[in-house]
Amino acid sequence: MKDELEVHGDLAVAADPVAEKAECRISLEELSIGCCASLAEQIRQGLAEGQHVLLDLRQCQEVDTAGLQLLLCIQNDPAVNLHVHWTAPSEVLALKAARLGVSSWINAGVVER
Repeated sequence: MKDELEVHGDLAVAADPVAEKAECRISLEELSIGCCASLAEQIRQGLAEGQHVLLDLRQCQEVDTAGLQLLLCIQNDPAVNLHVHWTAPSEVLALKAARLGVSSWINAGVVER
């Protein structure tokens, strides 16, 4: 049986959220405008392959508003946020999120691993 994909915005998500899925783990030391396009593509590929995506933000030391916006877009899309989560953020990322007033959005995507 061929996997079907649903398209939500720019991201394709496997249509069967109940099926057992592999995990695509992406470790990030930087979450800035310079890496957002390639990160978004990695996320798209993982989702297209039917994987859950886990962003490891524990070592993220360089963060800008574009990077935070990417996390907020993921968290704001209910079809995508079921499949993409992240670890507790680094202190740098948490402080920048707090400064911009988006800590609750960032914390909503955290899974303990």
